[in-house]
Amino acid sequence: KQDFSRELQDIITVLALTVNMMLLRIVFTAHRHDIGAYRYLMASFAVSDLIYTSIHWLVYPIPEMYGNAFLLSGHGLFNSRLGACIYCGVYSQATPILVFHFLYRTLKIRSFYVMNNLFRPDEETLTRLAPLFSGNTSSPVIHRIETAGEHIQALYWSGETYSRARWKNLLGAFDAGFTIAATYTAIIMCAYLINKFLSEHVRSSKTLSLHHQLYRSLLCQAIYPLITTYSPLGVCMFLPIIGVNFDWVSILCPPLCVSHPLFDALILIFCMSDYRVRELCCRSMFLRQIGLSRC
Repeated sequence: KQDFSRELQDIITVLALTVNMMLLRIVFTAHRHDIGAYRYLMASFAVSDLIYTSIHWLVYPIPEMYGNAFLLSGHGLFNSRLGACIYCGVYSQATPILVFHFLYRTLKIRSFYVMNNLFRPDEETLTRLAPLFSGNTSSPVIHRIETAGEHIQALYWSGETYSRARWKNLLGAFDAGFTIAATYTAIIMCAYLINKFLSEHVRSSKTLSLHHQLYRSLLCQAIYPLITTYSPLGVCMFLPIIGVNFDWVSILCPPLCVSHPLFDALILIFCMSDYRVRELCCRSMFLRQIGLSRC
């Protein structure tokens, strides 16, 4: 199971890096002047996705559920707990770009703090998770007892579910949930206000068309990671609070999480008509050259 997940992640990683490099090339070689400074916003998405994809591949993070516990660990080249914490910091970087660029540092440090400090392994957590790390229980991920301390770990209850709360871990989970909820609340409000403003004040059909393209691309870029990235990891983080576990989420999460940088770039390419036409022209010219060379 883990081998299949890794191979699928590697394929998606190559595609994500290729498509985002393609997007950067299109953004800085296109000659459409009315896009103006928007090209830098688009470039920031592409660069962010390149960083995220690279860190994801290096860490290869896999979230898991065990009883009332959530854990996240790296299984790639950078497989220490620090690597997983750095990934969580990078994991949050696309969210503030969608809202306000200046929130980036705040959310990144906050995410790192929750994972590094509030979800730090302790004696009770390691004791409760010992059967998982020693291989005495069924798990989609192969563990070794000597790496137990290298996982981000959150045990929500000291006893049975809802018995003797471990508030530090619970507050860390609620903080992560609040951050995502607040972000998407702001996105929904901004989407409504943007659409209202465009309808009431913009009269130029050319300007309106450009803004609608950007509007659609930003909405898609907000919705796609919510489905493929935040929801699977959220399931792994929050369901153990009520004692519910799904092993299959650990297998699906790595390829799903790394797929959103791939679709980020594809969304921008195909939502922006100028970029779409330009890329299709480049593809057709390339195919014609191949055909001529064969003749």
